[in-house]
Amino acid sequence: MAGFSAFIDESGCDGFEFGCGASEILVIGAVVCRTSNVKQFDEAAKKLAETCAPKKSNWYPPSFKKLNGSPGKRWAISSAMAATKCQVIGVAIHKPSLVSGDWKNNKQDLYFYGSKLLLQRVSWACRDAHKVQPEADPRVTFQFSQRGHLRYEHFRSYVQTLERDPKKYHFTAEWEHIDPSLVDQTPHDDRNAYHTATDHFCSALGAALEYKEYGQLEDRFIRLWKDRFYSSKGRVIQNGLKFWPPEVMPSLKEERRGEWVELAFRWK
Repeated sequence: MAGFSAFIDESGCDGFEFGCGASEILVIGAVVCRTSNVKQFDEAAKKLAETCAPKKSNWYPPSFKKLNGSPGKRWAISSAMAATKCQVIGVAIHKPSLVSGDWKNNKQDLYFYGSKLLLQRVSWACRDAHKVQPEADPRVTFQFSQRGHLRYEHFRSYVQTLERDPKKYHFTAEWEHIDPSLVDQTPHDDRNAYHTATDHFCSALGAALEYKEYGQLEDRFIRLWKDRFYSSKGRVIQNGLKFWPPEVMPSLKEERRGEWVELAFRWK
């Protein structure tokens, strides 16, 4: 059994029709833990049921979006999931910076590229954890929350292409931890508590970066995850939190949506 597990979800969309409902930011994120600790998400969900719905049987913590009118429950669930033994990694793609390219015509390619950046960083996090406490099997199971139009067998083939010639594709992953055959997907279901954890993390990151009506931002929930972001040599930016394309970073530093990043991690 693979010693590590990474659960992957997204926030925002891959569309480019800005002003017509498409988000500016596409977030692809992962919650990573040792496989022996996966049960912790179910345990957190059971405790939440006792607190949030003590009179309801078979209650499962809802997704972030379903709790739009219940900020208290959203806070309770996010807090509980962020308190687990895990690390989180987020890739934030600024789509307006890509309109001059072919990305808008190849939405699956954009999602694949963001996932490539994510898998690379997951492998780094597992490398660091493996050095501290080795696992018998250092590989990672990558469990995507299923998207309707995405062909995951194509993504596995893409990872195999990266494996054959990583230098060509600037893929500096730790291959000891990546096995394309361990890339899989499961339908998003509130009964899978690990998907709930990833959904709340990705949604919180998206809410902190995506302007809403009248320029509103919501960064309260991502602050709950602050201490869970993967860092390398004390640095979170570009490791546990990756902005792409890189040329967007200077402008983000000057915007209000960059303020919480500066407070939490310091731009370097």
